[in-house]
Amino acid sequence: RSQRPLASQRTSHEMQDGGVSGFFNFLKFPSLASEVIRLTLASHEQSSLVIWAEGKNSKLQWKLDVQDAANHGPSGFPSPVVFSLLKSALEILQKSCTGKEEKLESTDPTVDASLIDTNFKLTLTLNISGVWKPQFEFVLLPVELDTVDLLKAQLRDANEEIQKLRDTLSSRAYLSLCSQSSAAAGHLVTWNGLEPCLISHSHFERSEDLKRVVVKAR
Repeated sequence: RSQRPLASQRTSHEMQDGGVSGFFNFLKFPSLASEVIRLTLASHEQSSLVIWAEGKNSKLQWKLDVQDAANHGPSGFPSPVVFSLLKSALEILQKSCTGKEEKLESTDPTVDASLIDTNFKLTLTLNISGVWKPQFEFVLLPVELDTVDLLKAQLRDANEEIQKLRDTLSSRAYLSLCSQSSAAAGHLVTWNGLEPCLISHSHFERSEDLKRVVVKAR
């Protein structure tokens, strides 16, 4: 298995790219297990970051425009570094939520969330040599929603369900053949060479005479 890049390595690459962005559609935070969160990060400049979150069950939305990371935690950390580490922590969390969890490195950041009244608080915890664990708290404020916003949220859910179905179908083997000729008992049927037929070529193969279907070794 290839080794996952360290958080510091990922940070340096993103700083060179000039910004942080990310979309996370299935987040379950340890302190907010009752809600599945959809969240986006978007930065137009290295010094600022827009965080948007939505509860997939409640359809509530929150947003925060972060101009300086120092306003949300200890000073001395450049904003681009904090933003990139926040993205890394969210990527690690989403992998664990979707069954792709990897072993945490000693320097990996972690992230949690909680609801405070109507606000959504995102807490990033850094790990400095296993000794110092500074925290950054980003409090997202509620977004007022109208009918169009709610319809957009429902459309996002529908599109995700459609994509899940597509992924499921693409991972399954299927075989559907028909014949326009008859065969006597004990003789082989000749299948149609063209439509209508459905066949997973990754799993099945028809012989050139169209009389046999071979299951490929997997």
